[in-house]
Amino acid sequence: MKQEIINYCLQQKIDVLMVDPLVSLHDVYENDNGMMNAVMSEIKAVASYAGVGIMLLHHTKKLSGEKIDTDESLRGASSVKDAARQLYDRAEVNGSPEQVLDKLVNRPSSVLQIEAESLPPTSPSQPQIAAKPSFDIISIAPMRSEIEVVAGKNVWLFLADANYPGWSATVNGQDSALYSAQVLGKAVYLPAGKSFVVISYTPWSFYLGLAISVFSAALILGILFIKGRPRLLRV
Repeated sequence: MKQEIINYCLQQKIDVLMVDPLVSLHDVYENDNGMMNAVMSEIKAVASYAGVGIMLLHHTKKLSGEKIDTDESLRGASSVKDAARQLYDRAEVNGSPEQVLDKLVNRPSSVLQIEAESLPPTSPSQPQIAAKPSFDIISIAPMRSEIEVVAGKNVWLFLADANYPGWSATVNGQDSALYSAQVLGKAVYLPAGKSFVVISYTPWSFYLGLAISVFSAALILGILFIKGRPRLLRV
């Protein structure tokens, strides 16, 4: 089935594939982390081989009227939501998405593949922090994610959604570079210790509209100022 999906996406030149609902794609026990991790690995393989973005629609738990505002409300194994966000301790530089795709297809590994000219400088590790990296989702929204990461060494936080122009990142309140990674995702480099990461989206149209508004306001004020000045009578 996986190869059939890949072939279909390539033949039809599909950019985005939507699965609604996720459970229609498999017949495993959805509360089993091992089984669902295998399912998510196959889905990621399809995305890599076919070069498509995959949107998964998944059911939530029965919340008795509670508000659904985070992915913790998702039903079943945690490996489903964890597949969209991962921590890596190593990364390799690539000059183009084609190079990244070639490595993911022909040389799959646990190394994060990013598109950049060089890796960011490393910072000293802090051995007093627990060695196993972990992260907590503080809040998730379509245009903003807040994530807290704790690691005993420098790590990469990877999010499996496209790095379109307009996305930016801050780490502990400071601007941080946001890299395109794994062809269809984005990643930010984090120092050892505790990091509070905010990844948000502000479209360029917002800045363009703001600039036009400021210019228009300045132009109107200038015209009103000129019209309001007393005129000298010529004799």
